[in-house]
Amino acid sequence: MRTNNPIAKPITLKDERRQTLKYVIADCCASALAWMAFLFYPALFRDSTDLMGQLTLFLPLYCAGWGFLHYMSGFYNKAFLKSRLSEWLTTLTVTAIGGIILFFLFFLQIAYQNFNYFHGFYHSIVFLIFVQGLLTYIGRFFITQRATSRIHSRKLGFNTLFIGTGNNAKRLYQELNRKTYSLGYNICGFIYVGGKKAVPRTMTLGELDDLDFYLQDLGIRNVIIAPDGQNTEGIYRLLTKLFHHNVNILLRPELYEILIGGVHTDTIYSTPLLSVTQGNMPQWQQNTKRIFDILVSVIALILSSPLMLLTALLVKHSSPGPIFYKQLRNGYHGHPFVLYKFRSMIWDDSPESGRELAVDNDPRITPWGHTIRKYRIDELPQFWNVLKGEMSIVGPRPEQDFFARQLQKLSPHYALLYKVKPGLTSWGMVKFGYANTIQQMLKRAEFDYLYLENRSLTIDFKIIIYTIRTILTGKGI
Repeated sequence: MRTNNPIAKPITLKDERRQTLKYVIADCCASALAWMAFLFYPALFRDSTDLMGQLTLFLPLYCAGWGFLHYMSGFYNKAFLKSRLSEWLTTLTVTAIGGIILFFLFFLQIAYQNFNYFHGFYHSIVFLIFVQGLLTYIGRFFITQRATSRIHSRKLGFNTLFIGTGNNAKRLYQELNRKTYSLGYNICGFIYVGGKKAVPRTMTLGELDDLDFYLQDLGIRNVIIAPDGQNTEGIYRLLTKLFHHNVNILLRPELYEILIGGVHTDTIYSTPLLSVTQGNMPQWQQNTKRIFDILVSVIALILSSPLMLLTALLVKHSSPGPIFYKQLRNGYHGHPFVLYKFRSMIWDDSPESGRELAVDNDPRITPWGHTIRKYRIDELPQFWNVLKGEMSIVGPRPEQDFFARQLQKLSPHYALLYKVKPGLTSWGMVKFGYANTIQQMLKRAEFDYLYLENRSLTIDFKIIIYTIRTILTGKGI
């Protein structure tokens, strides 16, 4: 067993951004070269240079369009350790989609407006799509090949910390070090969680109380949870602690299945370690979801501005106190954020006021507050949270840390909800509604667990439709 500190250069967040920028520049250059090759293709411009001059002006738009498609495909979400097969398939798919869009939205119009060039049009567009895909893949191939070879040769790696010092941790450590090609894990040490110490003492850094220090001090990017035994409640508590850090959390397959209920992997070469933090929604759907969140939030804030102005005036007139109610909620990875709502209750600035859940016919709710809660008008300011990236349109219900801690004691796997951004609406809200007690919160959270395991754009749109129906029928409370 190797007991020396890792000598590979650690891959930092800055390195990942730099690597992503390389792909963006290479893709942009590929698009520009493909467009220039298209402009000099003789089948389209054999009789005229006028059209060639006009199309030259479209170069920036052409490059930006391809950049947007590549972003939406999710290719830029992961900078290192890309699968070459996935890279090729993604490039091929995006090139085909881009070609179809070009054909129907741009070139077809030019061909009909300039009938003399119609004969060479089909040859030229096939040529353009072929060159676009070829140059894009060539640039990506060389960037990926260089980065992957440096990782395999242990010149680059992600600083990695083991949780556990027993036989499971020792076995995984030996397996990772036996491989001819590195998988990118720079093993920095082990954290003791009790039980047997089977790993070298020189690599045992400390105990769980020291975890936060070592995660920051060593710049840890991966955490492998490999304790002996299957204390699921303790592991859930550990997940909650780790979610507050920007680290990739990895588990053994059997432990992953026990905790989460399913094993999903597309890797057959490497040691089977499964990520808790990556989620099961495809990258292109995640990017589409974020773009959708931004567009809907902007449109909602603009269109609802007269209603929000009227609501603000009525809230101010209904009772003394501020217009907006601001409260700290636990968000993505458990990080707190300020959630905004229109105030619907009599103002109480005591620290304990937010810890008392609203009940049916609550005397604290103002007359106007009943109306805005019934039609969810009080939730409109949360579109600002969505626009800022603190929330999503659809996601688990965010709770105060006071209640979240109680929920996690009663339901340890509540920590898994921190894998995704909280939502303005949720599966739990449309199926259960507002909760008046901790037990009701637990029942509502069960729907959020279902959402977590079945997350997709289709589910999101269904939840949005049900939410709209709830608002229109006035069944918000």
